[in-house]
Amino acid sequence: MRVSRLRCGPADDAEAYRSLGNVLMRERRWEAAQAAMEQAAALRPQDPDKFASLVYLRQNGLRLANVPADLDRLWTDATRQLAQVRHQRDPLQALTLPWPMDRLLPIARSHSQAIVQQQSGGRQALGLTHARAHPGRLRIGYLSGDFYDHPVGHLLKDCLGRHERAHFEVFVYSFGPRRWQCHRRRIAAECEHFCGGCNPVRSPTSLAGSTRTAFTS
Repeated sequence: MRVSRLRCGPADDAEAYRSLGNVLMRERRWEAAQAAMEQAAALRPQDPDKFASLVYLRQNGLRLANVPADLDRLWTDATRQLAQVRHQRDPLQALTLPWPMDRLLPIARSHSQAIVQQQSGGRQALGLTHARAHPGRLRIGYLSGDFYDHPVGHLLKDCLGRHERAHFEVFVYSFGPRRWQCHRRRIAAECEHFCGGCNPVRSPTSLAGSTRTAFTS
């Protein structure tokens, strides 16, 4: 679809162009995606999400170097959102930026707080309660669709095995593809339980963050 042929109401133009840009990015049509994202940012120049999408495309699609002015604008927008208690929609995107930890940490915390609020209704409906003290080892469950030849799988190398077994019992639940068995076997060897079942755990942790495979999305 040609960008110039896109037609929609004035109030929706920017979001429509951004959606079109996302579709073109998935198809790796980088130049067309850039045109759509630039149009979205031009229509809503003060919208932090439109601008962030454009910068993300420049970084990951077009492989352009970070522009200092872009990084300054992103941090200004992030600071304003944090002050308004508006969580960052994509903390994983922040990790792609050359920002120090004192910038990344408040963004991650804000996102985590938003997830807690988002899931509070379901927690109350299910009646989930946990005692402050629990006899025996604490059970921790990690859920992900990326336990294979994937960046998440590689980042977890040696991580799961570092839990003190005297205090923690580690469960890993994989709902991803069963390919790349060598990577899956390596991850399975580092934990006590590697499965796709639903054994009870005290602290299930989704490793998908804000990505499309997240259980919290």
